[in-house]
Amino acid sequence: MHDEAALALGLIDFDISVFQPLPNQQSAPILFLLIERFFIILFGKSEYALRLFPLICSLISLPLFRIFVLRFSKDEKTMLISFALFSFSPLLIYYSSVLKPYIVDTMVFLFLIIIGYGNSKQAQKYLWLSFLGVIFIFLSNIAVFILFVIYIWFFSIQIKEKKFHLSFFISGITILVAFAFNYLLFVRNNPLKEFMVDYWQFAFMPLNPFTTDFWSWLITSFSLHFKRLLAGFIVPNGFIYFLAGLSLFLFLIGIVKNVFAKKIEFVYVILSPVILHMLISSLELYPFRSRLILYLSPLFIAAVASGIIYFHHVTKKYFGFSIAVFLWSVIAAISLFIGFGNYPLEREEIKKSIQFVEENFNTTDKLIISDASTVAFDYYAQINFHDLENDSLVDMADLENYISFFTKLVDDNRKTWFILSHITRQQREKVLTQLENQALEEYSVQLNKSTGSLAFCIQKNE
Repeated sequence: MHDEAALALGLIDFDISVFQPLPNQQSAPILFLLIERFFIILFGKSEYALRLFPLICSLISLPLFRIFVLRFSKDEKTMLISFALFSFSPLLIYYSSVLKPYIVDTMVFLFLIIIGYGNSKQAQKYLWLSFLGVIFIFLSNIAVFILFVIYIWFFSIQIKEKKFHLSFFISGITILVAFAFNYLLFVRNNPLKEFMVDYWQFAFMPLNPFTTDFWSWLITSFSLHFKRLLAGFIVPNGFIYFLAGLSLFLFLIGIVKNVFAKKIEFVYVILSPVILHMLISSLELYPFRSRLILYLSPLFIAAVASGIIYFHHVTKKYFGFSIAVFLWSVIAAISLFIGFGNYPLEREEIKKSIQFVEENFNTTDKLIISDASTVAFDYYAQINFHDLENDSLVDMADLENYISFFTKLVDDNRKTWFILSHITRQQREKVLTQLENQALEEYSVQLNKSTGSLAFCIQKNE
């Protein structure tokens, strides 16, 4: 994956300090970077070493999620449905094996929520929240959001009871000091700030709720996330859109059901981080979209499961138990079929393209790679996966005739190899269509297709 390789190049080069801006327009929480460096020292520079920490966090999240759902639903059926959705979500599985901190955010969220709303004594809560909060602020960008909503909840309870705890204020001040240190040292002067704000413009919530832009943004943000939670990154079809819409509907039903059941704590835990993050995004401080809201997935899943339980009771009441079970079983079976259709989870498999080229490459051949492939190509060279050298780069602009573009780069007297990765799905399909269907009387083509990547050789016929 392009972003993984971009971050990896900065991590495996020990001449680059993680306390300074990283190359390739990359940034991550400082403690995440230090832990990754530690794993590189222990296990080397391979993909497995770099992805080990996110995998560990993902595995820790599984029992934490079970505790989280049981704590708020107090219902085994809701827990079982939630746990199944959480465990088999292609989106969560994918980010558990990616060199990025998004699944770490999910683990941090679950830890803080469980401690903050646990049944331990107040003094113990504040102690644990202070200890873990300070660590997590340097590990995860979203830790401060969760701590904020937890402490607002504590403060509202103390106002209601007219009884304030000194430990609450000491804990809160400790968290604020840690946040200030992290902000002043690692966030405030981040040189990527302007670039990130421009890049993520589409992920910032419009301020005016009385405009079509606001509602279009809202629907797009939530429907896209629910679709990916259920179906990953595969090209959506009608049924996937139906499932995403159904999940959104069940999410809302789950919220409404718990409002009428007066489970205020559950509703607050589900909605407050979502609303806070949306408001922060409206100020262009942190985007609300895709992988950056992965940590909210446990909330969405718990509410959806609650909605499923409610609708199961409704269908059982009006259609009978057997029909209710049949209907939900059909939906579950199709959902699992779609979910497992994602496996193996792949997006940009440039490694396979590089391997194909190296197996067929002669020393006299010419190699051209797309400019967006550079970081991944360089990473695999750094870990000695290949010893290829590219002759030139090409900018994969949107063109009508890629064949004409490629053949102009082909030398008359030798094979010319191309590796294209991190290109749009439309570009990939257009290139494939033209390579496979367009008549090339003067040239022969050797093609290898991988998910999100293409490798091919064009040679002029004698």
